[in-house]
Amino acid sequence: FVTQQETSMMAGSLCGCQCSCCKGLGPVGKTNKNMYGLGFTFFAVFCAFLGLQNLQSSINEQEGLGLTTLTLLYAFFILGCFFTSTFVKVVGTKYSLLAGLCCHLVYMLTNYFPSWYTLVPSSVLLGLASGPVWVAASVHITQSAVEIAPVLKEEVDHLVSRYTGILMFSYQLSSIPGNFLSGVILGGGDCGNANQSDFGACVSTNVSEGEGNGTAMSSVGGSGGLESSYYILVSVYFVFIVVAIATETTLLDRFPSEFKVLSIKNRLEVLVVKPVKEMFEILFDWKMLLLTPMGILSGLGEAFIFGTFTEVYISDCLGVCYVGYALAVFGLVAALSSYVVGLSVKYVPRFVVVLIGLFTYVGLLVFLLLWERESSYMYVRLVVFLFCAAWGFGDAIWNTIFYGSIGGLFPRQAEAAYSIAILWVCLGFCLGFILALVNPLTILLGTLLSFSVISALLYLVVGCKSHSANQKEEEEETGSVSGSLDLFPGAVPVVHKTVSIHRSLSYEAALNMAKPYSSIEITNTGTTL
Repeated sequence: FVTQQETSMMAGSLCGCQCSCCKGLGPVGKTNKNMYGLGFTFFAVFCAFLGLQNLQSSINEQEGLGLTTLTLLYAFFILGCFFTSTFVKVVGTKYSLLAGLCCHLVYMLTNYFPSWYTLVPSSVLLGLASGPVWVAASVHITQSAVEIAPVLKEEVDHLVSRYTGILMFSYQLSSIPGNFLSGVILGGGDCGNANQSDFGACVSTNVSEGEGNGTAMSSVGGSGGLESSYYILVSVYFVFIVVAIATETTLLDRFPSEFKVLSIKNRLEVLVVKPVKEMFEILFDWKMLLLTPMGILSGLGEAFIFGTFTEVYISDCLGVCYVGYALAVFGLVAALSSYVVGLSVKYVPRFVVVLIGLFTYVGLLVFLLLWERESSYMYVRLVVFLFCAAWGFGDAIWNTIFYGSIGGLFPRQAEAAYSIAILWVCLGFCLGFILALVNPLTILLGTLLSFSVISALLYLVVGCKSHSANQKEEEEETGSVSGSLDLFPGAVPVVHKTVSIHRSLSYEAALNMAKPYSSIEITNTGTTL
């Protein structure tokens, strides 16, 4: 997705780093240092953030403080998506990421004194900073891949996929130790003594109605032992973010920002007008519109498991110390399932994978609607852990299919397309937290059911329609390349196409564009090959 002009601008030594730690490293060593440093940075910072986020609905349940601040965080995440591209281009990837990490540090500090006056501003700040964190990481990966591709003699897109895999594995893995730590540390309080007599709040059908079983800290300070454990946990998370900042500043190199290489008259066009125009074009593209419910479902499902489920089914029924353990199981299954699903779509039809995800969600949601929680303590604990594992499997399917479809349908506009995709996921988070605050639990479960069915049906429509549109283009032998979804892998049609390549491209670039074809005939027409 990088043009020849952009490639030449980024060519040269890898960011020109002159620090002592890089003098003995070659180009490959510098790239590996950047990629593994970026992966560990994400692992450390999201160990802290995800672990604390998953406790907000339980430890700050008074007047809905936890869910409200999470709603604000993801609402401003949405707003931040519209200026993220410009910010990263002006500041550069290294300092954009550093600014976002500092905002994580501020958010963690305010959790020492959780109140409306501290958590609301810090949540807004972190929401605005979250977009630059993700985009800066993605751009840093792309720039590193462009630099090292000629040395390794590999294609840029292959390297981008490999390095992105390192980043996403680190992110998925971070939820396991982050949640496990919360279970171990908070387990030192008196929340592990829940029993059958505490299950009164377990039958509540509204998140705001649950009075708790005395184990959750309805605003920190409700339980002496748990209060001290909470401050220990926040301190540990604070150290994780400090380690992330130290890793980022030490191991990540600085690429020159695009702002410096542009002429003054082109800055407004490239940094503001073009990104916004691309985003709105994709926003109203029929393929993106049909995938919108699936993006919302992705965020809605995670908002449910991180917010409503942790408060109503784990904290109120078992105790807040079990939140970390249960969500560690969720994170482990989700991480493993994401890897398996990513491999399986090469051999299994995508619509089959989507149907498995649909049946998983529908089965689990129907079970919750029918489940009588007035059971034995051991039975409820078993159900909660099994449910988290199964929900992690379903969540991995929806996320993998959704993000994979975005890349397949918009291969030439990936940056803008992924910005819109993140926007819909954040909207799903906001919707999930808002429904948890103002509606009965049955309404939220019904909304999840509806989005699951609609997402599966529209996915089949966009897959079939894009496949038909792509076949039509091939029959007309046009030179354009549009993305499509391979719903039925295995069948490889023989296609004859005429592709015009401008002579300004190098011979290597022309051959790279022709690689998908088994037979090539080059004809010189003066201006094109």
